[in-house]
Amino acid sequence: MNGYKTEDYGEATIVASSLDEKGVDFIYDNLEETENKFGKAFVAKGTKDGDYFGIMFNSQKLATLFSENHAVLVGKKINLSKRGTGVNTNFDVKFA
Repeated sequence: MNGYKTEDYGEATIVASSLDEKGVDFIYDNLEETENKFGKAFVAKGTKDGDYFGIMFNSQKLATLFSENHAVLVGKKINLSKRGTGVNTNFDVKFA
């Protein structure tokens, strides 16, 4: 194929609900507020393997975690993982 492919520029934004207990490692940059079909949503943005990376989620608690700890997390390699399902879903952010 002649031309360009988006996957050559890194992974697409993933949704946090698709994470598992292993999670995903990335270098955190910032948190943006947006909207999706469920209403208010958030995207934690950064880089993974040198490419743009984003994780979209609806959890206000996770957004608060990123907002309140922004100065400590920015520029750091972190791991975001998920525990539980449905209303019992929780997320962990650790330094990778």
